[in-house]
Amino acid sequence: MSRHFYHRRNAGKFNYVNRWVKYVLSVTNFLFVMIGSIFLVFGIIAFVESGIITQKSKICILHWIFNITVIVIIVGFITVLVSATGFIGSLRENQCLLKFYYISLAMLFVCETIIGILFFIYRETAINHAEEIVKKTFVTQYREVGFEDSTNFMDFLQKELQCCGPRSYTDWTANRYFSCNDSYVSPEACGVPFSCCRRMNNINVGIPCSIFSIHALIFLARRRKGWDAALHGRLARKRE
Repeated sequence: MSRHFYHRRNAGKFNYVNRWVKYVLSVTNFLFVMIGSIFLVFGIIAFVESGIITQKSKICILHWIFNITVIVIIVGFITVLVSATGFIGSLRENQCLLKFYYISLAMLFVCETIIGILFFIYRETAINHAEEIVKKTFVTQYREVGFEDSTNFMDFLQKELQCCGPRSYTDWTANRYFSCNDSYVSPEACGVPFSCCRRMNNINVGIPCSIFSIHALIFLARRRKGWDAALHGRLARKRE
């Protein structure tokens, strides 16, 4: 028996369709629809639970674009849209949907190719811009309310890549919790996140490695002088 069949669409017109291509394309796109739906649902749930919508303070547009949950939602939506047209178009042999599917795949391929070529040509400039974007978004978002996903993502990158900051550990001065600026005094001022630290057997877990830096030692020394003065003052008043 032949593996091909003819399906009558309109009067006097027959379409030659390969049965295996049809069902393989349908099943493949159906799987991508399911995967994209999972990304989309979890992205929306994470975005709602992050509390960004209810925040009264203004959020920079870069924070929206490079927010992890927003990226997941966009990727999930595009995956569902393109895969759904491919699934329905191949299953129902709809030429309009199939044309949209093929054009979408071609556009994605062309965009990826252009981005790859531009990145190869302007590699240094692209890396510098990427580092600056990461510093302005993920570093400043670190530990802020509504950006827990960005915080976890940054910790994951630093642990896996064994790095500290986009360029160096000094990039963390852009974060208000680790900044050395006296306008906002933090116990972790002049320090870095725990994900920058290397695990050592002779050091207890939870002690930030940044406290051994020179700036952090100066900060702790100043704080300790203040605590000692306050403690001595209390003891003197009790003795009186």
